[in-house]
Amino acid sequence: MEPRPRRTPQPTPPVVGDYLSAEDSREHFLKQGRQFLQDLRRWLVANNHLHRSMAIIQAFTRAHDRLIQAAYQHACRQWSEETGLMPPRVAVLAIGGYGRRTLMLRSDIDLMVLMAEHTGDNERFVKSLMLTLIDLKLNLGYATRTQADCLAALGSDLDSATAMTESRLLAGHRPLFNEFMAALAAALQGRWRRWFIRSVHQQMLERRRKYESTVYMLEPNLKEGNGGLRDAHTVMWILFALTGSLKLRQLIALARFTEEDFKRLREALTMLRVIRNEIHITAESKTDQLIFTCQPLIAERLGYQSTDIRSAEEVFMADYYRHARTVERLTHRAVRVLLHSDRSVWDGVVGSLKRRRLDRYHFVQDNVLFIDDAHQDYLEQEPRRILELFERAAKWGYRLSDRTLDRVTRAAAGLGPGFRLDPANHAAFMRLLRGPFNVHRALADMHETGVLAKFLPEFERLRYMVRIDHYHHYTVDEHTFRALEEAERLQRMGSGSGDHVAEVAASIKRWDLLNLALLLHDIGKGYGRGHALRGGHIAQRVGDRMGLKRADTDLVRFLVLSHLKLTHASQRRDLSDPAVARALAEEIGSLERLKMLYVHTVCDLRAVSPDAWNDWKGQLLAECYARTAEMLAGERRAAGGAQPELPRLKREILALLLDGQARKAGVRRAGDPELERDLDEFLGHVSQRYIRNMSPRQIGRHFLLRRQLQGEQRVAWELDPRPEGGYNEILVAAHDTPGLFSNICGALAAKGISIWSAEIFSTNDGYALNQFRVTDLDNRPLAGGLRLDRLRDDLDDVLQERKTIFELIAKHRTRRRRKAVAKAVYPTSVRFDNDSSQHHTVIEIRSTDRPGLLFWITRALNASRLDIHRSIIATEAYGVVDVFYVTDLEYNKIHDRHAQEKIRATILDHVEQAAEMFAG
Repeated sequence: MEPRPRRTPQPTPPVVGDYLSAEDSREHFLKQGRQFLQDLRRWLVANNHLHRSMAIIQAFTRAHDRLIQAAYQHACRQWSEETGLMPPRVAVLAIGGYGRRTLMLRSDIDLMVLMAEHTGDNERFVKSLMLTLIDLKLNLGYATRTQADCLAALGSDLDSATAMTESRLLAGHRPLFNEFMAALAAALQGRWRRWFIRSVHQQMLERRRKYESTVYMLEPNLKEGNGGLRDAHTVMWILFALTGSLKLRQLIALARFTEEDFKRLREALTMLRVIRNEIHITAESKTDQLIFTCQPLIAERLGYQSTDIRSAEEVFMADYYRHARTVERLTHRAVRVLLHSDRSVWDGVVGSLKRRRLDRYHFVQDNVLFIDDAHQDYLEQEPRRILELFERAAKWGYRLSDRTLDRVTRAAAGLGPGFRLDPANHAAFMRLLRGPFNVHRALADMHETGVLAKFLPEFERLRYMVRIDHYHHYTVDEHTFRALEEAERLQRMGSGSGDHVAEVAASIKRWDLLNLALLLHDIGKGYGRGHALRGGHIAQRVGDRMGLKRADTDLVRFLVLSHLKLTHASQRRDLSDPAVARALAEEIGSLERLKMLYVHTVCDLRAVSPDAWNDWKGQLLAECYARTAEMLAGERRAAGGAQPELPRLKREILALLLDGQARKAGVRRAGDPELERDLDEFLGHVSQRYIRNMSPRQIGRHFLLRRQLQGEQRVAWELDPRPEGGYNEILVAAHDTPGLFSNICGALAAKGISIWSAEIFSTNDGYALNQFRVTDLDNRPLAGGLRLDRLRDDLDDVLQERKTIFELIAKHRTRRRRKAVAKAVYPTSVRFDNDSSQHHTVIEIRSTDRPGLLFWITRALNASRLDIHRSIIATEAYGVVDVFYVTDLEYNKIHDRHAQEKIRATILDHVEQAAEMFAG
């Protein structure tokens, strides 16, 4: 719960009259006006967080009104002195947010100057006034229009139309203003009503889609996002078209709001406006997004405190989501009721509304399920009906009406422990989880109404829970429902879709257990660290309480305990190493469990954020699944994949070398004896691991790059211009020298290129063959047409010791910055693992993600005299996990504890330097 505002008397803002008057010279007026604005902004910064009330925001707005009125009077006096005439008949109007009296610290001052007609005198007067306001350093935006100009915008310019509904007279000719507002109201309630309401409604739907139909984003937009201030503005605009007034209190009469509903909406909007001001204060810029860097600062200013399991900023964000959800639910309900009340608009928006009765208690209208008003206590009389209601709605694809959800909320408040212990409710809940339709929506509605908290009280700890990082995109509870939504999608796709995951999903028999595991997979986060282990214990308790069979409970517990294992194995381990698949097979135990864990993992990853899933991660997971499945089936192929026969591999490579790219490199015909001889020699020098892990196409390209290493050229690389799976591939051939891999990482980092993974191979005749999967710093494919020739040439100079890697980095260092992320910097940890690989020590390094990190880590490993055989980079919740398969220079594992500690110290020392060099 949010801390209460401090009860102190409402402070008085600076008064314009204490600074200036209309009689001042222009120079003095501007000087004093700027001082007034400076003091006024300081006053808002000092009081916004202390009082958290609309009174502060409105006082800030009124103070600007007084300044603009003083500027208008000053302009009138100057006009009369210079011309000897009365000032022109114009009206200065506040529009937009300023017109709504909700001016924020860095909001634009939007004005419209209304004039009877466009004349030279009118234009000169307005220009003089606007120059004064601009010279006062106001964030000014203005337009000059006649009434005819304004009415001509209707039907085509929605932004202008909505802004004009919020017009408020600041100074000038009131009759002109009154005439304009009357004409505008008549036009929007008459000829243009249908266009205006339908356009406003469509804009609302488009905004909802843009912000992913949820308020629970970790960096929400307080103005445009779902549950943001724009939702309330939409209601106000529709009200204006219906009644000629913007006042939200009309919702009591027109939208079946209670006084309590109106009070909750008003309080939620006030809190959003206070937070929006705090964003302007802490970000020191005009922005409406509540980014990670601002959240702890705002939480501190507003007085939030940490708890045992949540930081102060997480407690603050939970309160934000509560208010935003109130705004979203009440405004969307108001829009539906208001549109329904105006049938001329409603028919065009949503079509027919025929009522169909299901039984004596229920009816359906426009695919929305209602409880008949004649049975007000229907749910309270028999609480079992609550879960049956959700089960029925999910099965038939109905959405529960707002009135029905309100009744469920009231009924849920009276439920006791017996509700979650009732076997009939257990059975109804498991039937609901079978799917394949609307499971996620039913569970989300149960969560919203408090029913889920009564049936599964452990889940209540996840309500509005935030994990402050740059990886997750949603709150923990919203992430859970999105994972369930992804499971529904896969379940409905079925076999024959061509989607590998859907094909596996089609063979799963117990979707009720899989969906229960998805519902519970992050439940341990509500209880502290080690959420998978804690979640496994909770899953056991829930299964026992619901009377599930022991085998079913064990399966759900296993899925919750193990829900990170396939992700970690696929993104942190060498999948060509048979030990990885063998260990997974031993732990998972059966093909059916593997299928469920695989689908569970995909649903979990796809629900993290729009950017968390990509084709490359999908390929890694699919390979991990296939190798483990083969191991479970006892097939030897799982021990590293079938090795291609060398003659067949050679034929495939030779065929690929005939493409256009190879011809450019000088290949003329397939039967070229020199080409075949060179290829035989090349294949004779590479390792078996290289042949297993590289495709014929990649081997052929490496072969051509190796042929380019003539004379003094030490490195050759090729950037694939056609990104696949959301990344680009860079293949490298170079003379193998100490520090080569580190130097390549530094060169790519200097160019603003982020490395996702790297395959590192050495030939027995002194060459290195590397493969990199890369993106830009925002995890997108590299820009089309990017050339790395000059960077490669400079790297060649480094390898020939004509310049240093630091000179190269200084020359090419990109000035682009990564998107702002959490302020917190997480401590770097280094872990040594000698069990996961037969031949290598696996070093896992966790750290905050930053440009150039891989360069410094590989530099540390090189300084520690280690050979790097493979590098894997995994982005996770609090940064990255860089994984390296290493040996010493004699190809031995690193077992000695003293040596490990020395390597750890070297890595930590180098990571400290990473932030400075690539700060840009």
